Amino acid sequence: MPNSTQSNFQPHPLRLAQKAALLGARSAIGTVGTVTRPMRHFRSARLEVHPHRYGHRPAESLEVIEPSPHAPTRAPVVYIHGGGWIMCDKSLYTAELGFLADHGHRVYNLDYPLAPEHPFPMPLRSLTQALEWVRQQEGPETPIHLIGDSAGGNLVVMLALLISSPAEFEAIDPVLCQTQRPRLSRVVSLYGVLDRTSWVNNRFPMARLMLHCYGGPGATAQEVGPELFLTPCDLPPALSVPCLLATGTADPLAESSQIARDHLSQNGGEIEYIEYPDEQHGFFNRPKRPASQRLRGDILRFLNED
Repeated sequence: MPNSTQSNFQPHPLRLAQKAALLGARSAIGTVGTVTRPMRHFRSARLEVHPHRYGHRPAESLEVIEPSPHAPTRAPVVYIHGGGWIMCDKSLYTAELGFLADHGHRVYNLDYPLAPEHPFPMPLRSLTQALEWVRQQEGPETPIHLIGDSAGGNLVVMLALLISSPAEFEAIDPVLCQTQRPRLSRVVSLYGVLDRTSWVNNRFPMARLMLHCYGGPGATAQEVGPELFLTPCDLPPALSVPCLLATGTADPLAESSQIARDHLSQNGGEIEYIEYPDEQHGFFNRPKRPASQRLRGDILRFLNED
Protein backbone atom coordinates (compact mmCIF):
# COMPACT_ATOMS: atom_id res chain seq x y z
CA MET A 1 0.00 0.00 0.00
CA PRO A 2 1.42 3.41 -0.89
CA ASN A 3 2.36 5.71 1.94
CA SER A 4 0.00 8.65 1.46
CA THR A 5 2.15 11.01 3.48
CA GLN A 6 4.91 10.52 0.91
CA SER A 7 3.57 9.57 -2.52
CA ASN A 8 0.26 11.41 -2.70
CA PHE A 9 1.74 14.80 -1.90
CA GLN A 10 3.45 14.77 -5.30
CA PRO A 11 1.32 16.28 -8.10
CA HIS A 12 -0.19 13.64 -10.35
CA PRO A 13 1.01 13.95 -13.98
CA LEU A 14 -1.50 15.51 -16.36
CA ARG A 15 -1.79 14.99 -20.09
CA LEU A 16 -1.59 18.03 -22.33
CA ALA A 17 -5.38 18.10 -22.81
CA GLN A 18 -5.89 17.93 -19.04
CA LYS A 19 -3.45 20.79 -18.48
CA ALA A 20 -5.29 22.87 -21.07
CA ALA A 21 -8.67 22.12 -19.47
CA LEU A 22 -7.35 23.02 -16.02
CA LEU A 23 -5.86 26.27 -17.28
CA GLY A 24 -9.10 27.12 -19.07
CA ALA A 25 -11.22 26.45 -15.98
CA ARG A 26 -8.99 28.54 -13.74
CA SER A 27 -8.91 31.35 -16.30
CA ALA A 28 -12.70 31.34 -16.56
CA ILE A 29 -13.11 31.50 -12.79
CA GLY A 30 -10.53 34.27 -12.65
CA THR A 31 -12.48 36.24 -15.24
CA VAL A 32 -15.73 35.77 -13.35
CA GLY A 33 -14.00 36.90 -10.17
CA THR A 34 -12.66 40.02 -11.86
CA VAL A 35 -15.99 40.94 -13.44
CA THR A 36 -18.01 40.41 -10.27
CA ARG A 37 -15.48 41.90 -7.84
CA PRO A 38 -17.04 45.40 -7.73
CA MET A 39 -20.50 44.02 -6.94
CA ARG A 40 -19.12 41.57 -4.37
CA HIS A 41 -17.12 44.35 -2.76
CA PHE A 42 -20.22 46.55 -2.63
CA ARG A 43 -22.31 43.79 -1.05
CA SER A 44 -19.67 42.91 1.53
CA ALA A 45 -18.64 46.50 2.41
CA ARG A 46 -21.06 46.55 5.35
CA LEU A 47 -19.31 43.54 6.91
CA GLU A 48 -16.42 43.72 9.37
CA VAL A 49 -13.79 41.46 7.79
CA HIS A 50 -10.26 40.75 9.07
CA PRO A 51 -7.60 38.75 7.15
CA HIS A 52 -5.38 36.23 8.94
CA ARG A 53 -2.97 33.41 8.19
CA TYR A 54 -3.13 29.95 9.75
CA GLY A 55 -0.07 28.40 8.06
CA HIS A 56 3.05 29.17 6.06
CA ARG A 57 1.84 28.10 2.60
CA PRO A 58 0.49 30.92 0.40
CA ALA A 59 -3.03 29.48 0.35
CA GLU A 60 -3.20 28.87 4.10
CA SER A 61 -5.16 32.01 4.86
CA LEU A 62 -8.60 32.95 6.10
CA GLU A 63 -10.79 35.91 6.81
CA VAL A 64 -12.86 36.44 9.93
CA ILE A 65 -16.28 37.96 9.32
CA GLU A 66 -17.39 39.43 12.63
CA PRO A 67 -20.99 38.92 13.77
CA SER A 68 -23.43 41.79 13.84
CA PRO A 69 -23.32 43.57 17.23
CA HIS A 70 -27.13 43.72 17.12
CA ALA A 71 -27.63 39.94 16.85
CA PRO A 72 -27.58 37.37 19.66
CA THR A 73 -24.24 35.61 20.05
CA ARG A 74 -24.22 32.25 18.27
CA ALA A 75 -21.67 29.51 17.63
CA PRO A 76 -18.93 30.33 15.13
CA VAL A 77 -19.02 28.91 11.60
CA VAL A 78 -16.09 27.64 9.54
CA TYR A 79 -16.81 27.87 5.79
CA ILE A 80 -14.83 25.94 3.14
CA HIS A 81 -15.27 26.93 -0.50
CA GLY A 82 -15.85 24.65 -3.46
CA GLY A 83 -14.23 24.49 -6.89
CA GLY A 84 -13.54 20.80 -7.43
CA TRP A 85 -10.40 21.01 -5.24
CA ILE A 86 -8.68 22.75 -8.19
CA MET A 87 -9.96 26.34 -8.33
CA CYS A 88 -11.87 29.20 -6.63
CA ASP A 89 -11.01 30.99 -3.41
CA LYS A 90 -12.65 32.47 -0.34
CA SER A 91 -13.15 35.94 -1.86
CA LEU A 92 -15.98 34.58 -4.02
CA TYR A 93 -17.98 33.81 -0.87
CA THR A 94 -17.47 36.75 1.51
CA ALA A 95 -20.63 38.59 0.54
CA GLU A 96 -22.70 35.38 0.49
CA LEU A 97 -21.70 34.57 4.08
CA GLY A 98 -22.98 37.87 5.44
CA PHE A 99 -26.33 36.31 6.34
CA LEU A 100 -24.56 34.20 8.98
CA ALA A 101 -22.86 37.24 10.50
CA ASP A 102 -26.18 39.10 10.44
CA HIS A 103 -27.64 36.37 12.68
CA GLY A 104 -24.81 36.39 15.22
CA HIS A 105 -22.33 33.83 13.87
CA ARG A 106 -18.65 34.72 13.60
CA VAL A 107 -17.55 33.25 10.26
CA TYR A 108 -14.10 31.87 9.45
CA ASN A 109 -13.91 31.83 5.64
CA LEU A 110 -11.01 29.58 4.62
CA ASP A 111 -8.63 29.17 1.73
CA TYR A 112 -6.55 25.99 1.37
CA PRO A 113 -3.92 24.58 -1.03
CA LEU A 114 -5.44 23.35 -4.28
CA ALA A 115 -4.77 20.34 -6.49
CA PRO A 116 -3.05 19.33 -8.67
CA GLU A 117 -0.17 21.21 -7.06
CA HIS A 118 -1.32 19.99 -3.63
CA PRO A 119 -3.25 16.71 -4.06
CA PHE A 120 -5.08 14.63 -1.46
CA PRO A 121 -4.59 14.52 1.47
CA MET A 122 -2.72 17.85 1.59
CA PRO A 123 -5.88 20.03 1.61
CA LEU A 124 -7.21 18.05 4.58
CA ARG A 125 -3.90 18.43 6.40
CA SER A 126 -3.98 22.21 5.90
CA LEU A 127 -7.60 22.42 6.98
CA THR A 128 -6.95 20.49 10.19
CA GLN A 129 -4.29 23.11 10.89
CA ALA A 130 -6.88 25.81 10.19
CA LEU A 131 -9.31 24.18 12.65
CA GLU A 132 -6.57 24.14 15.28
CA TRP A 133 -6.06 27.87 14.66
CA VAL A 134 -9.81 28.48 15.08
CA ARG A 135 -9.80 26.41 18.26
CA GLN A 136 -7.06 28.62 19.68
CA GLN A 137 -9.08 31.74 18.87
CA GLU A 138 -12.40 30.50 20.22
CA GLY A 139 -11.23 28.33 23.11
CA PRO A 140 -11.25 24.53 23.39
CA GLU A 141 -14.79 24.31 24.78
CA THR A 142 -16.47 26.47 22.15
CA PRO A 143 -18.43 24.33 19.67
CA ILE A 144 -18.19 25.28 16.00
CA HIS A 145 -20.22 24.57 12.88
CA LEU A 146 -18.73 23.46 9.55
CA ILE A 147 -20.27 24.49 6.21
CA GLY A 148 -18.96 23.92 2.70
CA ASP A 149 -20.21 23.71 -0.87
CA SER A 150 -19.32 21.22 -3.62
CA ALA A 151 -15.71 20.16 -2.99
CA GLY A 152 -15.95 22.19 0.21
CA GLY A 153 -18.99 20.09 1.09
CA ASN A 154 -16.78 17.06 0.70
CA LEU A 155 -14.09 18.57 2.91
CA VAL A 156 -16.39 19.60 5.77
CA VAL A 157 -17.89 16.11 6.03
CA MET A 158 -14.42 14.56 5.85
CA LEU A 159 -13.30 16.86 8.68
CA ALA A 160 -16.41 15.98 10.69
CA LEU A 161 -15.60 12.28 10.26
CA LEU A 162 -12.02 12.98 11.31
CA ILE A 163 -13.20 14.74 14.47
CA SER A 164 -15.74 11.98 15.15
CA SER A 165 -13.42 9.02 14.54
CA PRO A 166 -9.76 9.99 14.07
CA ALA A 167 -8.52 6.39 14.09
CA GLU A 168 -10.16 5.83 10.71
CA PHE A 169 -7.75 8.36 9.20
CA GLU A 170 -4.51 6.76 10.41
CA ALA A 171 -4.14 4.81 7.16
CA ILE A 172 -4.87 7.91 5.07
CA ASP A 173 -2.41 10.27 6.75
CA PRO A 174 -1.29 9.86 10.39
CA VAL A 175 -0.53 13.59 10.58
CA LEU A 176 -4.27 14.29 10.31
CA CYS A 177 -4.75 12.74 13.73
CA GLN A 178 -2.08 14.78 15.50
CA THR A 179 -3.65 18.24 15.74
CA GLN A 180 -5.94 19.59 18.45
CA ARG A 181 -9.38 19.83 16.91
CA PRO A 182 -12.26 21.99 18.10
CA ARG A 183 -15.55 20.70 19.43
CA LEU A 184 -17.94 20.23 16.56
CA SER A 185 -21.64 21.06 16.77
CA ARG A 186 -23.15 20.67 13.28
CA VAL A 187 -22.01 20.19 9.70
CA VAL A 188 -23.65 21.35 6.47
CA SER A 189 -22.76 20.07 3.00
CA LEU A 190 -24.18 22.07 0.09
CA TYR A 191 -24.32 19.81 -2.99
CA GLY A 192 -21.09 18.15 -1.87
CA VAL A 193 -18.85 15.65 -3.64
CA LEU A 194 -19.65 12.86 -1.19
CA ASP A 195 -18.90 9.74 -3.24
CA ARG A 196 -16.33 9.18 -5.98
CA THR A 197 -18.25 7.74 -8.92
CA SER A 198 -21.88 8.91 -9.17
CA TRP A 199 -21.01 12.44 -10.28
CA VAL A 200 -18.72 11.01 -12.97
CA ASN A 201 -21.49 8.72 -14.20
CA ASN A 202 -23.90 11.69 -14.14
CA ARG A 203 -21.47 13.73 -16.26
CA PHE A 204 -20.70 16.55 -13.89
CA PRO A 205 -18.47 18.95 -15.88
CA MET A 206 -14.77 18.07 -15.54
CA ALA A 207 -15.47 15.45 -12.85
CA ARG A 208 -12.76 13.11 -14.12
CA LEU A 209 -10.23 15.94 -14.32
CA MET A 210 -11.02 17.09 -10.79
CA LEU A 211 -10.68 13.58 -9.39
CA HIS A 212 -7.46 12.99 -11.31
CA CYS A 213 -5.95 16.24 -10.04
CA TYR A 214 -7.00 15.50 -6.46
CA GLY A 215 -6.43 11.76 -6.21
CA GLY A 216 -4.64 10.58 -9.33
CA PRO A 217 -5.62 8.26 -12.20
CA GLY A 218 -7.00 5.58 -9.86
CA ALA A 219 -9.50 7.87 -8.15
CA THR A 220 -12.46 6.76 -10.28
CA ALA A 221 -12.01 3.04 -9.56
CA GLN A 222 -14.89 1.24 -7.87
CA GLU A 223 -12.65 -0.16 -5.12
CA VAL A 224 -9.71 1.76 -3.66
CA GLY A 225 -7.37 1.54 -0.70
CA PRO A 226 -7.00 4.10 2.10
CA GLU A 227 -4.61 6.18 0.00
CA LEU A 228 -7.66 7.05 -2.15
CA PHE A 229 -10.34 7.40 0.50
CA LEU A 230 -11.27 10.78 -0.96
CA THR A 231 -14.92 10.96 0.05
CA PRO A 232 -17.14 10.28 3.08
CA CYS A 233 -18.66 7.24 1.37
CA ASP A 234 -15.19 5.65 1.27
CA LEU A 235 -15.11 5.67 5.08
CA PRO A 236 -17.20 4.01 7.80
CA PRO A 237 -20.32 6.04 8.71
CA ALA A 238 -18.96 7.19 12.06
CA LEU A 239 -20.38 10.72 12.06
CA SER A 240 -21.13 11.80 15.63
CA VAL A 241 -22.81 15.18 14.97
CA PRO A 242 -25.96 16.19 13.08
CA CYS A 243 -25.42 16.78 9.37
CA LEU A 244 -27.49 18.66 6.79
CA LEU A 245 -27.16 17.58 3.15
CA ALA A 246 -28.68 20.10 0.72
CA THR A 247 -28.86 19.71 -3.05
CA GLY A 248 -30.75 20.85 -6.13
CA THR A 249 -32.66 18.20 -8.03
CA ALA A 250 -31.21 19.37 -11.39
CA ASP A 251 -27.62 19.07 -10.11
CA PRO A 252 -25.53 16.17 -11.47
CA LEU A 253 -24.21 15.92 -7.90
CA ALA A 254 -27.67 15.36 -6.40
CA GLU A 255 -27.24 11.58 -6.42
CA SER A 256 -24.01 11.95 -4.44
CA SER A 257 -25.92 13.59 -1.57
CA GLN A 258 -28.56 10.85 -1.76
CA ILE A 259 -25.90 8.14 -1.55
CA ALA A 260 -24.24 9.92 1.36
CA ARG A 261 -27.56 10.30 3.16
CA ASP A 262 -28.08 6.54 3.09
CA HIS A 263 -24.45 5.82 3.98
CA LEU A 264 -24.06 8.29 6.84
CA SER A 265 -27.42 7.47 8.42
CA GLN A 266 -26.25 3.93 9.10
CA ASN A 267 -25.42 3.27 12.76
CA GLY A 268 -27.86 5.99 13.82
CA GLY A 269 -26.25 8.99 12.15
CA GLU A 270 -28.47 12.09 12.41
CA ILE A 271 -28.82 13.23 8.80
CA GLU A 272 -31.23 15.83 7.43
CA TYR A 273 -31.61 15.80 3.65
CA ILE A 274 -33.25 18.64 1.68
CA GLU A 275 -33.84 18.87 -2.06
CA TYR A 276 -34.52 22.12 -3.88
CA PRO A 277 -36.63 21.43 -6.99
CA ASP A 278 -35.08 22.26 -10.38
CA GLU A 279 -32.01 23.96 -8.87
CA GLN A 280 -28.63 23.54 -10.55
CA HIS A 281 -25.20 23.27 -8.97
CA GLY A 282 -23.99 26.40 -7.17
CA PHE A 283 -27.33 28.07 -6.50
CA PHE A 284 -26.16 29.17 -3.02
CA ASN A 285 -24.08 31.82 -4.80
CA ARG A 286 -27.15 33.22 -6.59
CA PRO A 287 -28.80 35.09 -3.69
CA LYS A 288 -31.64 36.57 -5.73
CA ARG A 289 -33.06 33.13 -6.42
CA PRO A 290 -35.92 32.15 -4.08
CA ALA A 291 -34.31 28.75 -3.54
CA SER A 292 -31.09 30.42 -2.42
CA GLN A 293 -33.02 32.44 0.16
CA ARG A 294 -34.84 29.31 1.29
CA LEU A 295 -31.50 27.53 1.60
CA ARG A 296 -30.16 30.29 3.85
CA GLY A 297 -33.22 29.97 6.08
CA ASP A 298 -32.80 26.20 6.25
CA ILE A 299 -29.13 26.58 7.21
CA LEU A 300 -29.94 29.04 10.00
CA ARG A 301 -32.71 26.82 11.34
CA PHE A 302 -30.47 23.76 11.28
CA LEU A 303 -27.55 25.49 13.00
CA ASN A 304 -29.71 26.88 15.77
CA GLU A 305 -32.08 24.02 16.52
CA ASP A 306 -30.50 23.26 19.90
